[in-house]
Amino acid sequence: MRKKTCFAALLLFATWLVLPGAADALNIITSALQNGIVGDEYTQILAADAHAETVTWTLSGGSLPPGLSLAEHGVISGIPVMQGRFDFTVKASIKGGSDDTERFSITVYLRPAITTTSLPTGYFEWNYSETLHADGTQPITWTIIDGRLPRGLVLYPNSGVISGRPSGTFSNTYRFTVRASNVAGADDRRFSITVRENYLWDSGCSAGAGFAAAIAVLAGIRAVVIRRKNKNRKLF
Repeated sequence: MRKKTCFAALLLFATWLVLPGAADALNIITSALQNGIVGDEYTQILAADAHAETVTWTLSGGSLPPGLSLAEHGVISGIPVMQGRFDFTVKASIKGGSDDTERFSITVYLRPAITTTSLPTGYFEWNYSETLHADGTQPITWTIIDGRLPRGLVLYPNSGVISGRPSGTFSNTYRFTVRASNVAGADDRRFSITVRENYLWDSGCSAGAGFAAAIAVLAGIRAVVIRRKNKNRKLF
């Protein structure tokens, strides 16, 4: 009787080992996925606690980042084409056996691309303010990596604003390289700011020929006004 009992127990244990669904339930063991960058190759392998060749993977909810796809053998791959966070659910299953689902997310970042192409002229002792712009995932940090700004101007790293009041004696052009950086990478661009002695110089009202021309115009206007006044007096 004892031999029959032992044989039955062994048979039950063997059945538990080999029959589909008789063992423990299938479990997805991948807990998180790496993030991606727009334009970069992406590959991530999903894993479960079973032989990889016996597991079939499918997308059961949500959506992958555009440009990525999930293969049946559990590989997410492709080239992301859009930034953002994408939530989705995958299902791992064994034919004729158990299955499991898991919720994942992939965040795709976009490297900075500076879109500002030039900066305006500044004038000594006049307020100056200009904002640098860039495409890319925020936040973007701005720094000067080469050269220098005109004296009196500063670049604010969190906003990309160059502001202040230029100071100096002689007109000059200042050249410098700006870097925009974020979690995905960086972009550099060369800029220059010309600082002139006087704002009125460009408006034709500074010393020299421009100033003389402006005085001549004002004198002409005054002469016309005087003639009109004299004409009005003669009428009476």
